[in-house]
Amino acid sequence: MRRLRRALDDANPVKLAMGAALIILGVVVLIPLLSTYDLPLFQVQATIHPRATFHGRTVSVAATTDLPDGAVVDCYVVRDQVDVSETKTARVERGGFGLDLQLPAWTSGSLELDCVFGTAWAEQPRTVTDQIGAKGERLGGPQVFVDAPGVPKEIFVGVDLGSIGPGGSPIPSTAT
Repeated sequence: MRRLRRALDDANPVKLAMGAALIILGVVVLIPLLSTYDLPLFQVQATIHPRATFHGRTVSVAATTDLPDGAVVDCYVVRDQVDVSETKTARVERGGFGLDLQLPAWTSGSLELDCVFGTAWAEQPRTVTDQIGAKGERLGGPQVFVDAPGVPKEIFVGVDLGSIGPGGSPIPSTAT
């Protein structure tokens, strides 16, 4: 007990104040500054895992995701890199979302379901941008990409739906 009392008596208040000021400076200035860089320490890992089933000319999409609740995700069906369905929007709730996409009667061939998330695709709620950044700069994970420096990060995932015949009957799909 005497050692502790003596150490406290010998403590230099100026040095203690300087040390506290440096710690506060580090927390207030350096952490926000460093968080603007794409460092793994500050990334929010996020993925989308869509599953799709055919119901006549409707593609029903059910997806799980670790995006924050309220996140806006767009999905559409493509053939040969050309959209063949309307783009539909869904909001993430409790780790998932679902939607239905209608295929035109003339659609046939090999189809792919594409789902995208990002601030360039849709206006995201503030609760989402607070976590991922205004331009998705804190997004991380295997599905995250950026087209060019300064362009917002996005999540893109494509799922092979298999083929649909000329009469509109789906050929068995391996979509998951």
